[in-house]
Amino acid sequence: MLSLKWIRENQNILKENLKRRNYDFNLNEIISLDIEWRNSLQQLEKLRHDQKKCEIENAKQIKLQIQNKEKEVLNLKSQLDDHLYSIPNILMNDVPLGKCADDNIEIRQWGKKPKIDHPLHHDDILQKIGCYEKEKAVAISGSRFVILNGILAKFERVLKNWLLEEAIKAEYVEYSVPNLALHQAGKNAAQLPKFENDLFMLNKHFLIPTSEVILVNLIANQVVKDLPLLLTACTACFRKESGSLGKDTKGLIRLHQFEKVELVAVTTQENSEKMHQNMLASIENLLQKLNLHYRVMLLCSEDTGFHSAKTFDVEVWMPGQNRYVEISSCSNCTNFQSRRMKSYYKNNDDKILVHTLNGSALPIGRLLAAILENFQFKDGISVPSVLESMLGHDKIYFS
Repeated sequence: MLSLKWIRENQNILKENLKRRNYDFNLNEIISLDIEWRNSLQQLEKLRHDQKKCEIENAKQIKLQIQNKEKEVLNLKSQLDDHLYSIPNILMNDVPLGKCADDNIEIRQWGKKPKIDHPLHHDDILQKIGCYEKEKAVAISGSRFVILNGILAKFERVLKNWLLEEAIKAEYVEYSVPNLALHQAGKNAAQLPKFENDLFMLNKHFLIPTSEVILVNLIANQVVKDLPLLLTACTACFRKESGSLGKDTKGLIRLHQFEKVELVAVTTQENSEKMHQNMLASIENLLQKLNLHYRVMLLCSEDTGFHSAKTFDVEVWMPGQNRYVEISSCSNCTNFQSRRMKSYYKNNDDKILVHTLNGSALPIGRLLAAILENFQFKDGISVPSVLESMLGHDKIYFS
């Protein structure tokens, strides 16, 4: 979230940022509320001051006035916080102006598209391999769920273990974390209230859409030492996909539940842009080791996520669909989450908000789909060489 002090002093910058994002927000309302709240605070302090000087016969009346004013101050602050939670992060200056994915800028490509005659969609490949309980998953859990067994279930497990080991080699510390989080943790991570409709909400908890929610909250209400902190976890992720009606209904691309290895970094404001590049390089290194052709895209202003100041998407080529598909999103959230969490580091005697960054490295289902489509041949699929020993196969044949 943004600070009230910063908003008071930088209204023009905020207006321009909202315009770049095409984000509908009533800035005048929060400015008016801020003035009203500060006036009420002053009145409350005056009442408390008067209370110390008042005669005994007036004490009860003053006490009642103070109680009423305290309620008013709390109510105004609650309204202010609701508005603050609804303002997106300030975009970095080099984020390009644009309305949708078509306006994102390609930074680079790596590798070459494989030459495959009549490539199949990975959903068709899954069915040909025969370890794919598509109909049973729908009968048990509903649409946008899948069940894999046998060699494909093992393939998922191998991918998860390999990705975690690669994260550890890149000096990330592995965590085992819950799949449920309290609502306040969601607010801290900027998932709530903005994305409430996209999450599976429970009474006091919600199912996490990414382990980022848990990992960033590990530093809540702390003065963090020994920066940078590099954290990773693989968890199930749960998303309603409410805005994706009719999109990617086949296969493993857009599910309500999937597993993902996540990277989270906590660093100083001076080093956050360098850390962003380092995290992106770690993600690209994974795809290079798997020999998967991809491109890196700098997201435009209206395509950049709510809590991100700058995002790179890594898109892998999917020959069975003749298109690129996002396989990682790597974002610098600057101090947007840390202000919510009250997470600082010390520079001499000054307490400064840390910067947080996150990146997918990688979603297991999408990665498996990319391997199936890129390594297919007439009778089955080849296994990327770096995974052969763990999977115990160099090829998987159609049944």
